[in-house]
Amino acid sequence: MCSRFTEDCHHIIKKSPKNILQMKRKINCETARNFPVVKALEKLGHFPNSETEQEAWFLSPFRSETQASLKVSKRKNRWYDHGLGIRGNVIDLVIMVLNCTVKEALAFLNDNPTSFSFQQQQQIPFEEDPHMIEVVKAQEIKHPALIQYLGSRKIPLAIANLYSKQVWYKYNGSLFFAIGLENIKGG
Repeated sequence: MCSRFTEDCHHIIKKSPKNILQMKRKINCETARNFPVVKALEKLGHFPNSETEQEAWFLSPFRSETQASLKVSKRKNRWYDHGLGIRGNVIDLVIMVLNCTVKEALAFLNDNPTSFSFQQQQQIPFEEDPHMIEVVKAQEIKHPALIQYLGSRKIPLAIANLYSKQVWYKYNGSLFFAIGLENIKGG
Protein backbone atom coordinates (compact mmCIF):
# COMPACT_ATOMS: atom_id res chain seq x y z
CA MET A 1 0.00 0.00 0.00
CA CYS A 2 2.86 2.36 0.67
CA SER A 3 3.54 2.51 -3.07
CA ARG A 4 0.03 3.98 -3.42
CA PHE A 5 0.95 6.52 -0.81
CA THR A 6 4.24 7.55 -2.41
CA GLU A 7 3.36 11.23 -2.14
CA ASP A 8 2.65 10.83 1.58
CA CYS A 9 5.91 8.97 2.08
CA HIS A 10 7.92 11.64 0.27
CA HIS A 11 6.12 14.32 2.27
CA ILE A 12 7.06 12.55 5.50
CA ILE A 13 10.74 12.30 4.65
CA LYS A 14 11.00 15.79 3.11
CA LYS A 15 13.66 17.77 4.95
CA SER A 16 12.99 21.26 6.27
CA PRO A 17 15.14 23.38 8.60
CA LYS A 18 12.78 23.07 11.57
CA ASN A 19 12.56 19.26 11.54
CA ILE A 20 16.08 18.27 10.44
CA LEU A 21 16.84 16.89 13.94
CA GLN A 22 13.61 14.90 14.03
CA MET A 23 14.37 13.37 10.63
CA LYS A 24 17.35 11.50 12.03
CA ARG A 25 14.96 9.55 14.25
CA LYS A 26 12.10 9.04 11.76
CA ILE A 27 11.89 6.18 9.32
CA ASN A 28 10.62 6.26 5.77
CA CYS A 29 8.46 3.73 3.94
CA GLU A 30 11.46 1.88 2.51
CA THR A 31 13.09 1.26 5.90
CA ALA A 32 9.73 0.59 7.57
CA ARG A 33 9.05 -2.26 5.12
CA ASN A 34 12.02 -4.07 6.69
CA PHE A 35 10.36 -4.03 10.13
CA PRO A 36 9.37 -7.67 10.81
CA VAL A 37 5.62 -8.27 10.39
CA VAL A 38 5.74 -10.75 13.31
CA LYS A 39 7.23 -8.05 15.59
CA ALA A 40 4.63 -5.51 14.44
CA LEU A 41 1.81 -7.94 15.25
CA GLU A 42 3.34 -8.58 18.68
CA LYS A 43 3.57 -4.82 19.23
CA LEU A 44 -0.14 -4.66 18.35
CA GLY A 45 -0.89 -7.37 20.94
CA HIS A 46 -1.22 -10.36 18.58
CA PHE A 47 0.95 -13.44 19.06
CA PRO A 48 1.43 -16.46 16.79
CA ASN A 49 -0.67 -19.59 17.27
CA SER A 50 2.00 -21.61 15.50
CA GLU A 51 5.41 -20.76 14.16
CA THR A 52 8.23 -22.29 12.12
CA GLU A 53 11.44 -20.82 10.72
CA GLN A 54 9.63 -19.91 7.49
CA GLU A 55 6.19 -18.75 8.66
CA ALA A 56 3.91 -17.82 11.55
CA TRP A 57 0.12 -18.19 11.85
CA PHE A 58 -2.00 -15.70 13.79
CA LEU A 59 -5.65 -15.22 14.60
CA SER A 60 -6.73 -12.43 12.29
CA PRO A 61 -6.65 -8.97 13.90
CA PHE A 62 -9.49 -7.96 11.56
CA ARG A 63 -12.22 -10.21 12.99
CA SER A 64 -13.05 -12.71 15.69
CA GLU A 65 -12.01 -16.27 14.86
CA THR A 66 -10.96 -19.49 16.55
CA GLN A 67 -8.57 -20.87 13.90
CA ALA A 68 -5.54 -18.90 12.73
CA SER A 69 -6.00 -17.65 9.18
CA LEU A 70 -3.40 -14.88 8.98
CA LYS A 71 -0.16 -16.29 7.57
CA VAL A 72 3.10 -14.36 7.83
CA SER A 73 5.97 -15.31 5.55
CA LYS A 74 9.11 -14.54 7.54
CA ARG A 75 11.30 -14.89 4.46
CA LYS A 76 9.27 -12.40 2.38
CA ASN A 77 8.16 -10.30 5.40
CA ARG A 78 4.61 -10.30 4.01
CA TRP A 79 1.23 -11.36 5.40
CA TYR A 80 -1.87 -12.93 3.87
CA ASP A 81 -5.29 -13.15 5.52
CA HIS A 82 -6.90 -16.30 4.12
CA GLY A 83 -10.32 -15.35 5.52
CA LEU A 84 -10.46 -11.99 3.75
CA GLY A 85 -8.22 -12.78 0.78
CA ILE A 86 -6.02 -9.73 1.38
CA ARG A 87 -2.26 -9.39 1.70
CA GLY A 88 0.36 -6.75 2.21
CA ASN A 89 3.49 -5.50 3.90
CA VAL A 90 4.00 -4.30 7.46
CA ILE A 91 2.84 -0.75 6.69
CA ASP A 92 -0.41 -2.03 5.14
CA LEU A 93 -1.00 -4.16 8.22
CA VAL A 94 -0.52 -1.34 10.73
CA ILE A 95 -2.72 1.01 8.66
CA MET A 96 -5.52 -1.56 8.55
CA VAL A 97 -5.33 -2.64 12.22
CA LEU A 98 -5.04 0.86 13.67
CA ASN A 99 -7.16 2.56 10.99
CA CYS A 100 -4.50 5.22 10.63
CA THR A 101 -2.52 7.19 8.05
CA VAL A 102 0.84 6.22 6.56
CA LYS A 103 2.50 8.88 8.72
CA GLU A 104 0.93 7.44 11.88
CA ALA A 105 1.87 3.89 10.85
CA LEU A 106 5.48 4.95 10.35
CA ALA A 107 5.47 6.67 13.76
CA PHE A 108 4.08 3.49 15.33
CA LEU A 109 6.76 1.34 13.70
CA ASN A 110 9.40 3.88 14.69
CA ASP A 111 8.18 3.56 18.30
CA ASN A 112 7.50 7.27 18.51
CA PRO A 113 4.21 7.37 20.44
CA THR A 114 4.21 11.15 20.85
CA SER A 115 3.59 11.64 17.15
CA PHE A 116 0.87 8.98 16.91
CA SER A 117 -2.73 10.08 17.13
CA PHE A 118 -5.92 8.16 16.51
CA GLN A 119 -8.24 9.42 13.83
CA GLN A 120 -11.53 10.85 15.03
CA GLN A 121 -14.08 8.05 14.90
CA GLN A 122 -17.51 8.78 13.50
CA GLN A 123 -20.15 8.85 16.24
CA ILE A 124 -22.92 6.39 15.43
CA PRO A 125 -26.15 6.66 17.42
CA PHE A 126 -26.98 3.50 19.34
CA GLU A 127 -29.72 1.42 17.79
CA GLU A 128 -30.70 -1.96 19.12
CA ASP A 129 -29.41 -4.63 16.77
CA PRO A 130 -32.19 -7.02 15.76
CA HIS A 131 -29.56 -9.79 15.62
CA MET A 132 -28.36 -9.15 19.16
CA ILE A 133 -28.25 -12.05 21.58
CA GLU A 134 -30.46 -11.60 24.64
CA VAL A 135 -29.74 -13.81 27.65
CA VAL A 136 -33.08 -14.95 29.06
CA LYS A 137 -32.00 -17.21 31.92
CA ALA A 138 -28.90 -18.85 33.40
CA GLN A 139 -29.21 -21.93 35.59
CA GLU A 140 -27.42 -25.07 36.69
CA ILE A 141 -26.76 -27.45 33.76
CA LYS A 142 -29.74 -29.83 33.59
CA HIS A 143 -30.61 -30.38 29.95
CA PRO A 144 -29.88 -33.97 28.83
CA ALA A 145 -28.25 -32.86 25.56
CA LEU A 146 -25.78 -30.64 27.43
CA ILE A 147 -25.04 -33.35 30.00
CA GLN A 148 -24.42 -35.80 27.13
CA TYR A 149 -22.09 -33.27 25.46
CA LEU A 150 -20.10 -32.82 28.68
CA GLY A 151 -19.82 -36.62 28.99
CA SER A 152 -18.48 -36.86 25.42
CA ARG A 153 -15.80 -34.31 26.38
CA LYS A 154 -15.03 -36.25 29.62
CA ILE A 155 -16.04 -33.27 31.78
CA PRO A 156 -17.77 -34.24 35.04
CA LEU A 157 -21.10 -32.47 35.53
CA ALA A 158 -20.10 -31.29 39.02
CA ILE A 159 -16.98 -29.58 37.61
CA ALA A 160 -18.93 -28.05 34.71
CA ASN A 161 -21.51 -26.62 37.14
CA LEU A 162 -18.71 -25.00 39.17
CA TYR A 163 -17.43 -23.00 36.19
CA SER A 164 -20.36 -22.71 33.78
CA LYS A 165 -24.15 -22.46 33.49
CA GLN A 166 -26.91 -23.60 31.20
CA VAL A 167 -27.84 -20.39 29.40
CA TRP A 168 -31.12 -19.79 27.62
CA TYR A 169 -30.92 -16.97 25.07
CA LYS A 170 -32.92 -15.39 22.27
CA TYR A 171 -31.42 -14.76 18.86
CA ASN A 172 -33.36 -13.52 15.86
CA GLY A 173 -36.63 -14.23 17.67
CA SER A 174 -35.78 -17.87 18.48
CA LEU A 175 -34.96 -19.38 21.86
CA PHE A 176 -31.76 -21.45 22.26
CA PHE A 177 -29.73 -22.98 25.06
CA ALA A 178 -26.01 -23.56 25.50
CA ILE A 179 -23.27 -23.90 28.09
CA GLY A 180 -21.99 -20.46 29.03
CA LEU A 181 -19.22 -18.98 31.13
CA GLU A 182 -19.97 -15.99 33.33
CA ASN A 183 -17.85 -12.90 32.75
CA ILE A 184 -16.65 -10.45 35.40
CA LYS A 185 -19.55 -8.09 34.65
CA GLY A 186 -22.10 -10.79 35.43
CA GLY A 187 -22.99 -11.49 31.77
